[in-house]
Amino acid sequence: MGRMYGRILEDEVTKGDGRMLQTGTLILGGSYAAIGCACAAGDSILLIEHESLGEDYSGVLRPSARCEATDAAGKELYAFFEENGVLDAEGRLDVLRSATTVCRFVREKGLRVLLDAPLVSLEKREDGLLATCQTVSGLREIHAARVLDAGFLRVSDRKAVRVMENRLHVTCLSAGEEAPRVEGGEAAAGFFPREWFVSFRFAPEVSLPEARLSVQRRWQAAFPSGECLIEAMSPDFDAVAVPDGGEGICPWLPPHDTDTPIAAFERGAAWAKEVCAR
Repeated sequence: MGRMYGRILEDEVTKGDGRMLQTGTLILGGSYAAIGCACAAGDSILLIEHESLGEDYSGVLRPSARCEATDAAGKELYAFFEENGVLDAEGRLDVLRSATTVCRFVREKGLRVLLDAPLVSLEKREDGLLATCQTVSGLREIHAARVLDAGFLRVSDRKAVRVMENRLHVTCLSAGEEAPRVEGGEAAAGFFPREWFVSFRFAPEVSLPEARLSVQRRWQAAFPSGECLIEAMSPDFDAVAVPDGGEGICPWLPPHDTDTPIAAFERGAAWAKEVCAR
């Protein structure tokens, strides 16, 4: 389904034209900050290596604090989420269903998106930057006046980033009203009654299989009779990273500076306006 959707979006972006794509701003990543960048930048293309949007929340099952909007950009997304039933009157967000809702928001905004399109190379030219990506129909080049990186692990330069810690999130439904208590777990209330997100922190050197096994063992120790079962576990680490090794070929906005998708969206929009105005 993801690859088929990627094909549809690629056709919309390219309009069947096999020549090099041109854009004012190429935005790397599918985070809420990246989406905010695209809304604020105007002529732009979102280049996403995965098959979905909202990678910093629904993509890794990251819990959200209660949402609030502080500017016009955020209020538009906030209202859209409310209208589509994924945000209640108290600002609680249905993180799981927000994945499809933010896709609808992007489509209605008319943003240009290339899904499932990993970046192969990025090089500076006299008149901007040239990106090469692997799309569902093969390699494609994109020429941009500027590039903004709002991806998880600095898509533009994987070597110029340092992971401080990895987090693994799970969702569950508790038998009672109390939050589930699991060794090393931090519980946060979800959107529905008795829905909880439980987050576990790991050192950068711990592998994903090791972390998943550790969480499963801790959960079994906490609930030996299966009183509370894990409903879903994030498919990948929610990595907390910082720049390491200079500014890189383009500016990067780490995804962990905010605690809600709305705040991340607002920060991305403000950042894009600032960069594009230089």
